[in-house]
This record gives sequence, structure tokens and C-alpha cells, in this order.
Amino acid sequence: MKYIAETAWHHEGDFGYQKDLVSALCESDTVDIVKLHVTIDFDSYMDKTHPNYSMQKKWLLTESQWVDVVNIVDSSSKGLMLLVNDKKAIDFATNYNVDLIELHSVLLNVFTMQEIINQKIDTLTKVAIGVGGSSIEEIDAAIDSYPHHEKILFFGIQNYPTVKENINLNKIKKIQDIYKKLDFAYADHSSWDDPDNIFITSSIGTHGFSYIEKHITLNKGIKRCDFDSAISLEDFKKIKQNIDKIELAFGDGKFELNQGEKKYREKGLMKLAPIYSKNMKAGDLLDRGSIDFIRTAKKTNIEQLQIFDFFGRKLKRDVIYNEPINYEDFE
Repeated sequence: MKYIAETAWHHEGDFGYQKDLVSALCESDTVDIVKLHVTIDFDSYMDKTHPNYSMQKKWLLTESQWVDVVNIVDSSSKGLMLLVNDKKAIDFATNYNVDLIELHSVLLNVFTMQEIINQKIDTLTKVAIGVGGSSIEEIDAAIDSYPHHEKILFFGIQNYPTVKENINLNKIKKIQDIYKKLDFAYADHSSWDDPDNIFITSSIGTHGFSYIEKHITLNKGIKRCDFDSAISLEDFKKIKQNIDKIELAFGDGKFELNQGEKKYREKGLMKLAPIYSKNMKAGDLLDRGSIDFIRTAKKTNIEQLQIFDFFGRKLKRDVIYNEPINYEDFE
């Protein structure tokens, strides 16, 4: 499991805040990958008629500022994920060893952007496909658009914030069944003050996901872009700890009995052990009427089902009532 810390537009154009946030993420022992939303040519991404244009245009970081931010990640041991919103942002990404690259779900099937990723982004970089609010037809098309890159389906929608009823894990699991050969990620956007936030992410995170993504903030609950679903690094650590515990409980799935199961099924103390229901002499034949079962501190090496194999076999010694039945008792 890899843990992705999402920064998005949380900086609101405050370069100092963005550097502080990314530095904190890089110092965290919970975070595996730092995700940055890189927009360089804003006017090719959003038209002036959009209600968010003026606000987000003011928040734009310069390319040189993005260089400084990415260098913070590069100088750490963290992976780098870039969500690119325009063609120049893709060009920017080519200068770095990017682990994952993503077109936001609003750009899911913008073929002009897909073509540039295919042309310029190294095939060692995985393509994250955000499928929240997308149809199967749209998902199919997006997957087919990257024939040479390894692809990861990212589930999750941002409804500022997302309520439990809209997560629809049963639908997610059906989509996972359709694309079994791919890896999956879950980007949770539950409300920062939802008392079930950590529980929800921890529980869903164990359903076949290779990545968990959360918005991270330095000041939980303080109003700024995407604060609605942004949690603290401390909360993120709790999620990781919970998932580690749950995954430990899942075990390896092997049918062979583990040590705990073997201990539990110990014949005698736990499972009823086969015993002689009467005194018998050497040479007597064991039959259904000469056995019984009881919990006992005495040991036997015969399983309950195996006792049928000994019907009709001769005893090679005298045995007494209530004595455990063992292999060594027979000729």
C-alpha cells in the first residue's frame, strides 16, 4: 500500500505555504508519494467566463516556483505525482522522474492531452486515471488511450466534501472486477470534521487498493481551498496504522492451517478427541460401537474424520474405557 498526500490548490497562491506543506509531507514517515497540481498555462485550461477564473488565476504559481517545490520532493525519499492541467504542465513534467502522472477527471478523455502524454512522458511513469463520476464507456476509452503506460484507476469524487452515501463502494468493487488486471487507488474526500473520516478511509482502503490518497493540510479546519476534506498528517498516520492492522487480519489467504489455527484445533483440549467407549483386548476389532468422543487433556494423533479408517482394524494391545485412540494401538 502506498500513501499519497494531495496538495491540490490548497496553497491558494501562497508560495511560502506550499513550500511549508510539501516540506512537512516529505518529512512524514506516513507519506509515500507527494501529489502536486501543476498548472502553468492557465488560460488554456479555464476560460474567463468560468466563475472560478479570477480566483484561481490569482493563485497560479510560476514555473520557477514549481521547480523549487518539485526540488523539495526530489531531494527527499518520496515519490512524485503530478496532476497536469495543460500542455505546458506536461512539458514541465518531462524534466523530472515522475512516478505517476494524472489528468484530472475533468480532462479524462481530452485526446489532445492524452496524445502529448503518450508522446512525451516516459513509459516508466504510471498513468493515473481518475474515474470518479465516469461511465464505463468513458473509463474504457481512457484506458485504451494509453497503450504503453501502466495504468491505475483512481476512485473517489470531491463533493466538498463527499458524504458516505455517495462513495458507493459496491459500485467500485464491480468496476474493480471488470478491470482486474489494473491497480486501483482510492482518493477519499470525506469531511475533515466527520467523526467517521478515519474509519471510512481505513475500512475502504483494504478493499483491493494499492494506493490511498488524502488531502493534507497544515491547519485542519482552517478555511482555504479544499479544506473541506483535508486532514492532518497525524490523522493520515492513524489511517495507515488502521489499514496495517486490518491487512494483518486479512492474512495470506492460504488454505493450509496457520499456527493459530493448528493450536485452536488441538485434539483433546479443544476438539473432542476419539476415545474407547469400553475396555477391549488385543486382537479385538474397532467398530462404531467401541468409540466415543470427549474433550480431554490426554493427547491423540487421530483426527475425528480419520477414525472411520480404523473401523475393522485389530488392536495390538489391551485398551481401557475412556482412553484416547491412537495410531500405535493397531496392528
